[in-house]
Amino acid sequence: MNEKQVRAFILFSDISGYGAFWRRISHLETELYPFQRQWRELVKDFREKTGYFVKRMGDGVLAIKEIRREENVSSEGVNFLNNSWVFTKDVYQLVENKSSPRPDGFRTRISLGYIVREPDDQLGWDYVGDKINLTEKMIHFYRSETMVCHESVKELFSEKQLSQNHFSFKKLIARERRSADIYSQDMKSLWTFKKNGKL
Repeated sequence: MNEKQVRAFILFSDISGYGAFWRRISHLETELYPFQRQWRELVKDFREKTGYFVKRMGDGVLAIKEIRREENVSSEGVNFLNNSWVFTKDVYQLVENKSSPRPDGFRTRISLGYIVREPDDQLGWDYVGDKINLTEKMIHFYRSETMVCHESVKELFSEKQLSQNHFSFKKLIARERRSADIYSQDMKSLWTFKKNGKL
């Protein structure tokens, strides 16, 4: 299999405050291992139920859904947001329900764009590209927001689709300090995402 440019939905999520959580642990077998097993199981379920490319990276997750047919991009976007919302809600609840010590929360960032699928000796294939880097960097902005989407995702949907799926987006005001790691235009193109008014 050779390298190929593809258009795809991209999710990057991470457990926030994981480093501080780890430092507060005094007994691994009771305070960490059960949580880690549940975390891995939720990631596995997300992969198996959706069929997405899902790669766990410590306390983070990268998920990719290639767009097979451009005429279906809007409906595929609906499915990707619904599945991402369920996954985020489940992990968020896992964190919230854990007895102390616990991490701070769980955050998800989603974008849409062109990336490159390339062969990988271990995974079979992997993905690289600026849009993946952008999605990961979005984690470091608006840290109090659970789900944030790039405008490239939000602009796919009509008002009817938003209403039918109980989706809501709210523009984020770019008040945070600019970073050399993220373009100023992208900083101005971020929206919170909620379903049924939650998360």
